[in-house]
Amino acid sequence: MPQFRQKKKRVAKGNKSKSTDSGSEDEQAAAVAAAEQTHAKAQTLKAEGNDAFASQKWEVALLKFTEAISLEPTDHVFWSNRSATNLQLRRTRDAVADAEECVKLNDSWPKGYSRLGAALLADMQGIASKTAYEKGLRIDPTNAALLEGLAAAKVAAADEEKRLLEED
Repeated sequence: MPQFRQKKKRVAKGNKSKSTDSGSEDEQAAAVAAAEQTHAKAQTLKAEGNDAFASQKWEVALLKFTEAISLEPTDHVFWSNRSATNLQLRRTRDAVADAEECVKLNDSWPKGYSRLGAALLADMQGIASKTAYEKGLRIDPTNAALLEGLAAAKVAAADEEKRLLEED
């Protein structure tokens, strides 16, 4: 029959701190606390970014959302917010890239498709914009922003298709 190691408390000489074989529990608790702090900091940065966005301080908003993304790169809302900020700065390719990441992280969030459609439309990609809006409408068929965006994207897509035919 196998012998099991008993958990023993040991007192370190000098600083008299106690340690146990449950060190992994302490490490887990520390990791959870660190993750909670990171999340709280990211949420604070998001709020600061939202305030800057509302005040039309686009560069500040961009910095705050970028910092939030660096702390929590899997939060789709941070990517969405940075996409909107890039769009305000007329950085259409950056807006598209951020919106694509947003949709990749959460493909069931209609607002992500609205962001993607708007960014693609601003980047003169009418056909792709129309597709993005249509995907969003499959999730939320009555979403006003998606419906409005689709109307504009249809016009841009028709213009793009016409232009492509003329090039052939």
